[in-house]
Amino acid sequence: MNHTRVIPIDAAAFTSRDAALLWFRENLSLPAAGASNLDALYDTLTEVNEDVTFTAGRNTVSLLVTSPSAWTLLEILTRAADENPHIHFLFR
Repeated sequence: MNHTRVIPIDAAAFTSRDAALLWFRENLSLPAAGASNLDALYDTLTEVNEDVTFTAGRNTVSLLVTSPSAWTLLEILTRAADENPHIHFLFR
């Protein structure tokens, strides 16, 4: 049976690059080197081999789209999802 991990996106963690990298390390159990910078984060996300669904409610999405830092991180996440069929999004 296929189990998908559901991870709610924390908009507060996406307000800075360092906070977001820490958030990804903690929520995806990544080694420090796997999210030491944005390039490493992208590479690591494209190699995730379990189904993961990132979720965000309307308030979270509103906060994310108004933050330049969050927007960059969302672009990285969506590019990685284009490469990796294990990464999914659910916006409510």
